[in-house]
Amino acid sequence: MFKNLVKPSSSSPPLPNVESKIRLPDDISTATTLSRDELTDKIKGLIFATLTNFLAIGTFIHHVHAGAAIGDGLGLATEFMTKQTAFRRYGTGPIKFGKGKGVEFYRDSHRDRWKDSDFTDDTDQQLLILSSLLAHGGELDHRDFALRLKRWTVEGNLDIGKPPYGIGFTVGSVLNHPEYETNPHQAAWDVWCANGCNLAAN
Repeated sequence: MFKNLVKPSSSSPPLPNVESKIRLPDDISTATTLSRDELTDKIKGLIFATLTNFLAIGTFIHHVHAGAAIGDGLGLATEFMTKQTAFRRYGTGPIKFGKGKGVEFYRDSHRDRWKDSDFTDDTDQQLLILSSLLAHGGELDHRDFALRLKRWTVEGNLDIGKPPYGIGFTVGSVLNHPEYETNPHQAAWDVWCANGCNLAAN
């Protein structure tokens, strides 16, 4: 289930050969006391440091979102349960997750919609945000996300064949607002205000 979220570090693109791209003026004596080779090495070091940091950030983001998805899947086992109910169903655990051993995942009318070790709509919507950011060069386009969210409620996650389970009251109310597609911010604000400004769930 999580194979599409975790990207092995071995698949990271190789750092490019930048040495051939460095062009220095014929005379650098007025700008530095370094030799041409020393200056080239300094520039290469800066470029590689920048690229390495960039790749490290990408790996970090990957791991953050994979961790969130795994946490979402683990949390589904006790979602909406009281502490007492969770203890009655699972005792002191551990709760079985993935290929690990543990107390079997308890199924009821809420949890029956998902597969074992599955993540919920929380992660589905997180993936929609990421998809929108990637499609717009890292810039948040709230209307693009709004349209992706609307499409998800109909089609689900087509990449992994996952239906749109778990659409909550808040999201459903905003999606049904008459101005949602043209002004999603206003739609969300209206729903927030109409419900006493105290909605916490998604």
